[in-house]
This record gives sequence, structure tokens and C-alpha cells, in this order.
Amino acid sequence: MVGNLSMDGVDGHCDRNACLIHAYLHRVEGDNSNALYWYRQAGVTMPANTLEEKLERLFDAIAGQA
Repeated sequence: MVGNLSMDGVDGHCDRNACLIHAYLHRVEGDNSNALYWYRQAGVTMPANTLEEKLERLFDAIAGQA
């Protein structure tokens, strides 16, 4: 389980990146139904890539907005 501290970091945020991070954390936990919900909130479908690939894409997306 990822732990409450990680989820607490994104709970209460509703921007696209927060939703994608939330979805990723649920995928790490193996909770795909909640992951699907958060991907929908972000306006995307759940990717078929590995968790490592998804994490790299998250970093790239967030870095591109800085």
C-alpha cells in the first residue's frame, strides 16, 4: 500500500496533474477501479504502459509545465 502520506499530498487537489498522480498511486496499489476513476477525472484513458513508464511520463508532463 502506498500510504496515507502519499495520497494526502494529492487529496484536495483537482487539477489534471493531481488527478494523474492520484491515478498512478492507485495503480501502484493495484486498485485499478479507483485508478480508472482518477484517469477519467484527468480526461484521459488508463494507459497500457508499465508503472515505470507511466512514472517517467508523469515526471515529463510536470517538468514541461514548470
